[in-house]
Formats: sequence, C-alpha cells, structure tokens
Amino acid sequence: MFADWEYITNLERHYNGRIWVTWRPDYYRVSLISMTAQQITCEKEDRKDMWASLLAQSKSCNKPWLVVGDFNSMFSAEDRIGGNPVTWAEIMDWIFINRDWLDAMPSCKALFLPEGISDHCPATMMLIEEYKTRRSFQFYNVWSKHPQFQEIVQEGWNVNIEGCMMYKVVRRLKLLKKKLRVLHSQAFQNIVSEANDDRVKLQQAQVQLQTVPSNVEYQKVESQLYQKFIRSSYMAEIFLQQRSKATWIRLGDDNTKYFYSVIKHRKLKHATTQLRDKSGIWQTDPAVIATLFVEYYEEILGNETVNRRLAAGELIRKGMVFAEEQQCELIKSFEPAEVKKVIFQIDSNKIPGPDGYESGFYKSSWPIVGEDVTNAVLEFFQNNKILRQINSTSIALIPKIDKPEFARQFRPISCCNVIYKCISKLICNRRKLAISLIVAENQSVFVQGRSMMHNVLICHDILRHYNRKNASPRCLMKIDLKKAYDMVS
Repeated sequence: MFADWEYITNLERHYNGRIWVTWRPDYYRVSLISMTAQQITCEKEDRKDMWASLLAQSKSCNKPWLVVGDFNSMFSAEDRIGGNPVTWAEIMDWIFINRDWLDAMPSCKALFLPEGISDHCPATMMLIEEYKTRRSFQFYNVWSKHPQFQEIVQEGWNVNIEGCMMYKVVRRLKLLKKKLRVLHSQAFQNIVSEANDDRVKLQQAQVQLQTVPSNVEYQKVESQLYQKFIRSSYMAEIFLQQRSKATWIRLGDDNTKYFYSVIKHRKLKHATTQLRDKSGIWQTDPAVIATLFVEYYEEILGNETVNRRLAAGELIRKGMVFAEEQQCELIKSFEPAEVKKVIFQIDSNKIPGPDGYESGFYKSSWPIVGEDVTNAVLEFFQNNKILRQINSTSIALIPKIDKPEFARQFRPISCCNVIYKCISKLICNRRKLAISLIVAENQSVFVQGRSMMHNVLICHDILRHYNRKNASPRCLMKIDLKKAYDMVS
C-alpha cells in the first residue's frame, strides 16, 4: 500500500511506535524537527532550493525578467480554491516579473485560461493597448518654482471679467490654464532628462577637476554645475513625487528611479483591463467595462427621476434643539482668516478635481488670488448659490481588494475642486462644535471623539450572551451598509 513511501516513527522513543508520518518522496521532502513519545514535529520543505535560486537570480539580474510556470505554492489563504484546505491535487500557476520588467517593458496583463483536461491552466501574457485620450489639465507644484510663475499668474488674474465673484474666479482659472501649459512646455517638458544631463556634465567636470585639483577655472565650473544639478534634480523630484503620490519619502535623496517605478505600478494597479459581468464572464472591451460600472451604480443609486422622500418634520421637531448661544455660534459669519486656514490645510499633493488645480496653486499664488478666492467662498454663504463648475466632481474607482473581479469590488471616491473642499470643510469645522450634542450616543461614526470600534465591541459583548439557556427572546439584524459606503452624494 505504501510502496516507495518514506516515513518517520517514534519507535525509538516508545516501544509501540504509536505515531507514524508517511509521505511520497516524489511529492514532498519532509525533515524531522523534534520527537517524543507523544508527538512528532516535522517540516515540509516547500521547494526551498527553487525559491532560494529564484531569489538569488532576481537580485543579480539587472534586465527585464519574467518567470512563468507551475510553482505548486500559495502565498495567501485567498489563493485556495473555494477557501478549502490545500490538497495534493491543488496546483498553483504563477507569473512573476522583476522591477526592471515593470520599468522597461510595455504594460501587460496575465490571463489564465481554463485548464480543460489538464491539471494546469494555460497562461498568456498580453500587451495592454493604451487608448490615447486628451490629457486633462493638471497643475504641477513644480511650476511655482519658476522665476516667472508669479508674473504669469498676475497677468492672467488681471483680466477684467464681469459677473459675480465666484464666476470671476472660475473664468480666470480657466483662462490661466493656457498660459500655464505654455510655461510647462517651455520650462518643464523635459525636466527629468535635463536633470540626468546635468548629472553627466557634473560627473565630467569632477573628473576633470580631479586631474588638476588646484585649477581655479575647473573649480568654478564644477561649483556652477553642482548648483545647477542640485536645483534641476530637486525640481524633477518634486514633479515625480506629485505624480507618484509617494509623499512619505524625503526629497533630495535621488529618488527619481523609485518614483518612476511607483508611477508605473500605480498606473497598472488602478487600470481596469478586465471585469466579470453578472454572468461571471470576463469582459475586456473598455466600452463594455464602462457599461458594467454604469449599470451597477445605476442599480444602487437610481437615477434623477427617482423621487426621494423628505424627512418627517414631526421627528425633527421632537429632536434635540440647540440652545440660543449654540445657534448663534453656528450661524455667525465666517472670517477671511478661516478661509485661508482651510485652504492651507489641504494637502498640496491631493488628486485635483475637474478643474485640475490643486491646493498647491492657491498656496503659492495666495498674495495674488487670495482675496478673490476668499470673497468667492464667503459669497456662497451669503447667497447660498454655487456654480456648476465648482460643484462638479470627478469619480475615481478604488479597488476594495487586491484582485477585484466585479464592479461591486470597487469603491467610488469623489475628487472635488479646491474651492468646493474649502466650503465643505468650513461647514464641517463649524458643525464639529455642536454635532455631538444632537447625534445620539449610539451613532459613533463621523463624530469627533467617537469611534466605530466602540459599537463593534458592544455588539461582540451582546452576542456572547445569545447562547445562554435562560436568555430572553432576542434577535440580531444585519443591515446592508453597501449603499451607505458605496454611494457618492
């Protein structure tokens, strides 16, 4: 029955040898760790030699490298088929690439086909066809470092516009885009390659200086090239850091290559190249994928024709009422200093809204645009009107899991314009003063000083008593929170 199998027994520790561990050597290699009369501890060697050789090869390889095959290994519990324990017949096929492949090769995707009569899945690598679309405007913080930036903004902001203050700001921002695009093409189009060229010139000057260290002319040239390289490399890192969103890393440490890798990795991670429809069939056509997302969110959110029911006025009248002093605190006018404080609290590297301007633009040009922007924000609180250009929002779909397959596994995130963020943040800051007084104590989310985990712990504590024999009749309702957290409103 166990011909050619290997085994370990504790016969030497117990006269009956009560424990036997057997395995097929063509499938596994097992090594003994410890043994007593009551237990045997073994270790299954999961192709350690193969993984060690692959690791060594990946570290020594400086070229694009791809490895594909049946590795017969899993990396997480989610890789199990249906969540079941691993069996000897379970085969795991993988495709691995190194960072050089990610940096140098075109974008590609892996597709594992049905295994058919085989116990392996055919794997195909396909290049991702990049659809060229008109690139929308985006402000780069590095533009503000240019000597002529303030002059360009001042010239664009002095244009005479008729209308309300909010319309004037929106119109001037739109007209300014053309001038900033020209600035980018003239001074920042090849900012990274210029930094690399400055590096090469500096190295050549330093080699030349080492031959004759006392040469004053060589010292002067080396010093000039050094200062030029420091500035160009710093500007390139500001540009790449904003694109990569790697805000945690410190500038000035020559992180250009790292930023490039992060940018490409983010692009591949957020690209939705395939999606399953309601029938579970993979769809790869971008138009079909877009339709799947639209249909899914129309099903959740409905459409504009759906009539929403108003809140019951009787419930509101019976609710908590603020004291007169609290009411006066909530409705008092906002000050210009509050607007500036909120603008400067917004991270300069946040993804911009539809107008393309990040908070970095307002911070760097505040002496020029600050007064008009402040008046536009305060104007909203006076007439309760906001332009559609300010109220418009870009929707970004962020994967909830590492490998999403269905539209429901993405979470929509609103990318709002900075002026809209400023208005909403002013309202939120004002409501923080009194929101905890009117919201019930069992509502723990979105209230300062409370945490959702409090309700989770309370729920766990209540459920512990459900199994008691003398417990009173009770039930637990699980509410579907998908609409609350997957909708944009």
